[in-house]
Parts: sequence; C-alpha cells; structure tokens
Amino acid sequence: MLKTKPVCLMLCVAALMGCGALESNDMDTPVVATVQLDENQLARGAKLFKYKCAACHSMKAGESSMFGPHLNGIMGRRIGGLAGYVYTSDVSGFDFFWTYERMDAWLENPQNMVQHMCMPFLGIKNSDDRRYLIGFMQHASTP
Repeated sequence: MLKTKPVCLMLCVAALMGCGALESNDMDTPVVATVQLDENQLARGAKLFKYKCAACHSMKAGESSMFGPHLNGIMGRRIGGLAGYVYTSDVSGFDFFWTYERMDAWLENPQNMVQHMCMPFLGIKNSDDRRYLIGFMQHASTP
C-alpha cells in the first residue's frame, strides 16, 4: 500500500497540472454552457433578436447579411472568426472566444469592448433580456 501512494500522488498532481494549463489557455475553444429557457423566455429572446439584431444579422449559417456576419453558432466561436466575412481591424484585433460572459458583456455595452466599431447598437441594459437573447441564439443555431 505504501508503494502505491507516491504513484497516486504523482498522477493526481499531473492531472491537476494539466487542468490548470487548460483553464489558463485562452486559445482553446471553450465549453459554453447552454442557457436553459422556457417557451416564453425563448419567445422573448426571438423577439429581441428580431428587433435588436435582425436588421444586420441572420441566424442562418451561410446567409449573407446586409451589414453584419451571421450569428449561427457564434457561442464558442472566436471573435472575428467567421470565415468569409471581412471584419474591421478594431474587431479582428481581439483574440477571444464568445462565452456566455463575454456575450453578456458585449450585449450590455458593445462600445465598452470595442471602442471604434461601426455597429450602431447601444446595448441591452436588462440582464434577463440579455440572457433570453443569448439563449435564443444558442437555440436557433444549427450544427
């Protein structure tokens, strides 16, 4: 029994070191938790998308939008990372993935994250509405 304890300890330390390296590496695609919404909340998210986002963005993959990139599958995607869409240098200069927390901060005050962007969107102050919109974008995305 005494001989197995050092081996177990070394394996535990190695496992923990590996976990720490994964968490601190922003270059790995993050796991994005799915927002759970009931039907009314999902409908509110769809309505918010329609009135706040749909003039410039689509939820259909590959669909050309008049101004902005499609948002299908945006959660977990690198900012400025949609192939075939040309982003401004202000957006393409960032290097992060869209997690729930980042999207929530963006939707609350986009100009706070990207100061000179050309998106005419002032944000959504209500945190519940932001959660409903994020949940809708996840729900409406197709693999």
